[in-house]
Amino acid sequence: MSSSLNRFLRLGRDAAQDVRGRILHVVTGNEASDADSIVSAIVYAYVLDHEQQQQQQQQQQQQQLFVPVMSIPRADFALRFETAALFAQLGIDVGALLFADELDLGAVHRRGELRLTLTDHNLLQRDRAHLAEAVAAIVDHHEDEGAYEWVTGGSRQIAFEAAAAASGGLGRATVASACTLVTERALSSLLLLQPPPPPPQALLAAGEGEGADGVGAGAGAVDGECCVAEALLSVVLLDSVNLDPAAHKVTPRDVAAVEALAPLCGRTIDSGAAAQAAAAAVAVAAGDGAVKGSTTAALFEQLQAEKFSRARWLALSAADCLKMDYKQYEAGAVGAGLASALVTVREFLALGGGDGGDCDAAGAMREFAAARGLRLLGVMTLVYGADGQPQREMLLFSDEAELLRAVTEHLLTHETLDASVLEVGALLPAGSESGAARVTTLRLGNAGASRKKVAPLLTKFCATLA
Repeated sequence: MSSSLNRFLRLGRDAAQDVRGRILHVVTGNEASDADSIVSAIVYAYVLDHEQQQQQQQQQQQQQLFVPVMSIPRADFALRFETAALFAQLGIDVGALLFADELDLGAVHRRGELRLTLTDHNLLQRDRAHLAEAVAAIVDHHEDEGAYEWVTGGSRQIAFEAAAAASGGLGRATVASACTLVTERALSSLLLLQPPPPPPQALLAAGEGEGADGVGAGAGAVDGECCVAEALLSVVLLDSVNLDPAAHKVTPRDVAAVEALAPLCGRTIDSGAAAQAAAAAVAVAAGDGAVKGSTTAALFEQLQAEKFSRARWLALSAADCLKMDYKQYEAGAVGAGLASALVTVREFLALGGGDGGDCDAAGAMREFAAARGLRLLGVMTLVYGADGQPQREMLLFSDEAELLRAVTEHLLTHETLDASVLEVGALLPAGSESGAARVTTLRLGNAGASRKKVAPLLTKFCATLA
């Protein structure tokens, strides 16, 4: 495990609970809190702390305290299968992390002592909108929402090329992963080329040494450099589908990041569809969670298997499925949300509602939407077929028939999606609690139509509606 990274996390966690008279600089990912959001927030905070120590330009009492904060409640972390597996493998102490329900950022902001760096998003979620003035930097690869105009230059890294207004296209990210951007910063700061320095004295004052769980560096511990490199490498591989060009995600910057990170982890680069097929046959998890094999393909296949675990996904309730990977958007008068699920639409609709109720999956969508003030809720699904090709589907829910009809028609006629109606038959009987009229199911023929690309298209259209 990484003694230096865990020490940074523990000391920051403890010091953040009572920060007065100094700046608390929180690095936080988006509300979906997938592996990219969580790892980018942790490592970017670690990088910023490293750079501050290297500069030593401020007096100790004026230094900022850099702390990553996860954008979900602690209880929801267990639903992030691949991230939990990665942290267990690397020995990253989840107990040392701070979650959204454990730190009152509003109180720190009211004292004028909060700064925010946003990773993997560039617009605060609704329940954090009151913290807008604290946003100081952005590290992201989604379409620029145009918020926080004071964040400019090098502080505003948004690796996304929007489609020309007249084209009606989807736009494209110029990196597959926010962790690629974090890797570039870590390399430029030399964090990944030398042992990390000790934590600042301000953190040491909060208590140094072994954490409450008694875990120290120990024999065989993964040092900070290797742990950070492996965490970043894992996410870049996941988000780029192991650098496979056929997935239409990888960019030259992702390739460069992997080429820099893999040697630091002692891994041989082995990418593309053929490598994935070979690794799937040999990358078997050992009893202690380590991977047999030292190639990037073996690492990718292990984490991909965790992420797409059929048994785990099909054991979830619909309510938990919606919480797994959810993002919310403001589109004029239409509050909209999109969840991602790694099951088919049919499988999602067959799940029980969950959260203690006896409703069906569509009923769970209604409750989820009502609790968040949404007029439109979508579920974008992704599975891989027997031929290894991605299959994307979409489920839309609204209690407003006209809104649902207009949005459905817009998606069906948008040629870049290649959408068609998906018949689900008896799974949505007209007389059910939720009613088939409130749900639309679509098949997306464009395998590259991810949420990152569909969300701007959807929200821009909804913003034109009354």
